[in-house]
Amino acid sequence: MEVEDWIERDCTRSQNGRYVLKSRPEDGICIYLNEDKSCSVYKSKPDQCSAFPWWNENMASNRSWHKTVQICPGLRQPGAKVVPLPVIQEHLVKDHEAEKGFRNW
Repeated sequence: MEVEDWIERDCTRSQNGRYVLKSRPEDGICIYLNEDKSCSVYKSKPDQCSAFPWWNENMASNRSWHKTVQICPGLRQPGAKVVPLPVIQEHLVKDHEAEKGFRNW
């Protein structure tokens, strides 16, 4: 698929004129997220997706973090891997850049 075709099919322009990935209209969830919460484009997923759950919106407050913990079962698993702060910070930067979208291809 040509990039321009993918942009037309799966992206939308934000208010600032940048392209961002569409969300499902019925629930605001990523268009690539399957019912079992797996990613349908996992091998080529965007940086923003790789950064989940370390998104700025999830880290904004205790309330938003607790909501994230409820929807991300991996965060509650006994023996879950501890993610070092520098890695989390790197994900937050990638998320911030991804939120801006892109203007041109």
